[in-house]
Amino acid sequence: MKKHLEKIPYLIFSLIIFIFMPISYFTLNNKSETMIYLLLVIFPIITFFISLIYSYKKENFSYLFSILIGIFYLLTCIIMFNFNIVIYSIFYIFISLCGQGTGFCIKKIIKKFKKSKKE
Repeated sequence: MKKHLEKIPYLIFSLIIFIFMPISYFTLNNKSETMIYLLLVIFPIITFFISLIYSYKKENFSYLFSILIGIFYLLTCIIMFNFNIVIYSIFYIFISLCGQGTGFCIKKIIKKFKKSKKE
């Protein structure tokens, strides 16, 4: 249970991003350009770095974390009233897994480097 509670701050931040950034979609004039920018640039970068930081700090690789990120993205589809972009949820799950893998590997390499430096 403690492992699941450690995910909550990262998931709350992701949820806030996936809810409040699409709201800016309604306030701007260039809606199609903004939507493409959010979907293909901003959300993947944020998802990657949130997953990287989570995995680096907790030394944990969690499939559930990535699946929840994909589910949070589905909330964006509901907010934008655009269900043609639901397939991107798989893309965000993949980006989250890549971020977690990168963070996990970086942590292991740093630990290995520090351990070899002490010896």
